[in-house]
Amino acid sequence: MKGKSTIVTINCSDAKKLCKKFKAPSSEIHIKHFKDGEFNRDYDRKYTVKSMVKFLQDPKGDIPWEEDPDAENVVHIDSEQNLNKMLKKQKLPMLLMFYAPWCGFCKRFKPEFAAAAKELKGKAILAGIDVDQPQFLQLRISYNITGFPTTYYFENGKVLYQYGGENTQAGIIKWMADPGPPKEQEQESAWSDIESDVEHLTEDTFDEFLQTHSSVLVMFYAPWCGHYGYLAAVDATKEVKLGERFKVSGYPTVKYFKDGEFLWDYNERKKEQIISFMKDPKEPPPPPPPEPNWEEVESDVVHLTTDTFKTFLRKKKHTLVMFYAPWCGHCKKAKPEFQTAASQFKEDTKVAYCAIDCTKHTPVCNANDVKGYPTLKYFNYGKNPQDYMGGRSADDFTKFMSSLAGIPKTSSSPQEALFEKLLGYVNKDIHYLSSSVFDSFIQEYRSALVMFYNANNLDKNLAKEFSIAASRLKEERIPGVLAVVDGVADVALASRFDIVSFATSKNGSPMIDCVAKNAHEMVVFMKDPPESVAQINWASGLSRVIHPNSDQFVELLQTHANVFTAFYTENCVGCEEMKSEFMFAANAMKNDNTLVFAALNCASYHDLCTSHKVKSYPSLKLFEHGKFSKDFNKKPVRANFINFIHGKQRDEL
Repeated sequence: MKGKSTIVTINCSDAKKLCKKFKAPSSEIHIKHFKDGEFNRDYDRKYTVKSMVKFLQDPKGDIPWEEDPDAENVVHIDSEQNLNKMLKKQKLPMLLMFYAPWCGFCKRFKPEFAAAAKELKGKAILAGIDVDQPQFLQLRISYNITGFPTTYYFENGKVLYQYGGENTQAGIIKWMADPGPPKEQEQESAWSDIESDVEHLTEDTFDEFLQTHSSVLVMFYAPWCGHYGYLAAVDATKEVKLGERFKVSGYPTVKYFKDGEFLWDYNERKKEQIISFMKDPKEPPPPPPPEPNWEEVESDVVHLTTDTFKTFLRKKKHTLVMFYAPWCGHCKKAKPEFQTAASQFKEDTKVAYCAIDCTKHTPVCNANDVKGYPTLKYFNYGKNPQDYMGGRSADDFTKFMSSLAGIPKTSSSPQEALFEKLLGYVNKDIHYLSSSVFDSFIQEYRSALVMFYNANNLDKNLAKEFSIAASRLKEERIPGVLAVVDGVADVALASRFDIVSFATSKNGSPMIDCVAKNAHEMVVFMKDPPESVAQINWASGLSRVIHPNSDQFVELLQTHANVFTAFYTENCVGCEEMKSEFMFAANAMKNDNTLVFAALNCASYHDLCTSHKVKSYPSLKLFEHGKFSKDFNKKPVRANFINFIHGKQRDEL
């Protein structure tokens, strides 16, 4: 691991205080791993060179199955050559699991498989092979491995059956006592033979039925598809021409017809939604667009192909190449970080950050000994490739390139420089975003609190609270991250999310507003972010709406020039719909020091509401300089609230 990791030894007999500080017992060997200057984890694997090297290659990953002490009775195969040797020599029957480390089904099956291996020891061999690596591609093709786990039964070196038992210890033992091909499930009755209110159509009855029924929702299905169950239906595996006529390419496909004519595809599957739709059919919103290919996303990363790989690299003194696969989770996480680093060097013609899709350009990846994803390699004018073994944050990628001979250290981005100035230090737990990396970042981090700010007047205290919250999320391992966007520099991005004032926090996707004022409230918010603004308790600290009692309300009118007040009751449907809109408007106008948004529960303060002539709920009234000014009489939505206040302010001018 020379040049990739550092190994240090400490004699606790001589350095007792240091060992005590890191809670290392002096009576035995104790290994701890540190990453980027911080403690990562205790080493919990075998004291062998092979185990330690594997650990250092992925110090945050799960323990490999072959090192799991509970799986010692499973034979772990590490190459195609060893598999072939074993098949030639092995006399006992063998059950072999082809798996991938990231596969959830595999993780659940492994302990059952290992327990069965222990019980069947001496009678049969239970083995496993991790084929989620490029060198096993041909092996996967040979055994038709299209999903994980895939498990085969061998006798005398040949495959006899695919495993057909239950994925439990007892299921394996029972099946191994009498192995055989997977049993076919009993054929179910055709849906059309089951009595129901669904009308089953054929090529002969389809057009006539649609002509005689004005509003029809039709499902094109296949008998093996488990989602069907409503209204009119067509078995497209039998009525092939109908399926082709309406371009049915998957099951189930649901289409809505009006007066015999096709209008829309319909994608909902729940009973209540279908009934609601049929009562008032309206064109559904279009489905979300598919995730774009990385090479289609605008960034400063250069995407290479088989044809351009060598010629491009020869022209650059320093190139860091990411070899990736689109389905790889670790790759998806690294992409926005890689893009951010690339943007730091976009003006340097000698430097490039490149990426190549190994599912499309396999020969290049094979030639560069790519065995897993992502693999990152450094090239100097296309020669002397070296494995990159550093971290996968934007800062790690940037530091690596900056450390190379002849390259001056790049300055911080304007955003980083601003926060360093406000905080007095660089906080690596905050992500600095721009429009070029925003979408890929949000796709990767499903829970992200993003602060849009104006660099000219960002509040120093808010920046500090935001920084503290970002670090607490990491320290306490709370899902989610904190990021910032310069809303003035990235005005198009700010407009896209209806940012009407700064600083504003947005939480991930689907987007909702967070109006937390300090680090504690931000952390509380991120621990359990509501699915919508309506779920925020508008009387909590996350709301900018003030909830005064009778005396406080009188004082509020005397101390603030403008008080926009919502009078409501708890059992009022319209009040519930109004609350989230009122909170949004309060947040949007928070920088107006002359304005306060207030709310009074008339069930608690009936006399006060009566004195202000509240006759229905919700009632919204504007008070100016301690006196009633005017009623709000439009639809209670955020835009109307904001326009109402702005209109009043224009009148004053």
